[in-house]
Amino acid sequence: MKYTSILILLLVLGFTVQADAAVIYGRGTVNQPTGSTPDNLFVFPTQVKPATTSVQDTVQASSSIQSPVFFFYSYLKPGSRGKEVSELQKRLIDEKYMTGPITGFFGSKTFNAVLLFQKENGISSVGFVGPLTRAVLNAR
Repeated sequence: MKYTSILILLLVLGFTVQADAAVIYGRGTVNQPTGSTPDNLFVFPTQVKPATTSVQDTVQASSSIQSPVFFFYSYLKPGSRGKEVSELQKRLIDEKYMTGPITGFFGSKTFNAVLLFQKENGISSVGFVGPLTRAVLNAR
């Protein structure tokens, strides 16, 4: 998994970046006391952006390398509808798991494509998008 993707995800989720120690602390933490080691400590290599870098700046910097990232949050199953299903279909089409059209409806083509995606990514093939499938989708 790319460090930039991890950084973007953690920033979007509300984590704080501390540049001098190249660490990210848990949600809502502004100043971590010196000398303590919190349970929610994430250590990154020295390429971590400074704490003043906003989520928007980070997303813009990474978008020059690849297209903007869509994060999946919902449980998606046959019969689901909406933007998140459309984004899932776009991803499955981009990664050659299915062919169009993008309908925004989770039907049999989307179900079969999700099964194939899960199988090729070592996830239990169940055909719906739950936490494990979302984690793999969001890590790309």
